[in-house]
Order: sequence, then C-alpha cells, then structure tokens
Amino acid sequence: MNAGNVHTLIMSGVNPVYTLADSKSFVSGLKKVNLSVTFSLKEDETAEKATIAAAAPHYLESWNDHMLV
Repeated sequence: MNAGNVHTLIMSGVNPVYTLADSKSFVSGLKKVNLSVTFSLKEDETAEKATIAAAAPHYLESWNDHMLV
C-alpha cells in the first residue's frame, strides 16, 4: 500500500488502525489507496479513515444466510 500499488482495499470485521503495532504506517498507506471499504459493527478507528464505512449485520439482525468472505 505504501508503494501506491493498491487501488482498492476491502476490510471486514477488522480494525487495523487500532490493532496493528505500526498503525501509523498503515494509515499512511491507506491514504494512498484510491478506494478503501470497511464493513464494521461500529464506527471504529479504521472506519473513520476508510473511504466507505458500511454497516455489518449484528448476529441478531441476520438469518445467517450469507457471510462476508
């Protein structure tokens, strides 16, 4: 990402801005990505930095008939 070779980044159920030891490097790389999408249960640190933050369904809100892979 830091080299600028990633066009689109899709993240699901992760918060790398919070959990990575070198999150500053991740954030600087994320700024170079043209489109970043995160699926999250809440507005976390990664959702704030991503281009698009989409709501992921809570286990009580889904019929378990689909799974983000």
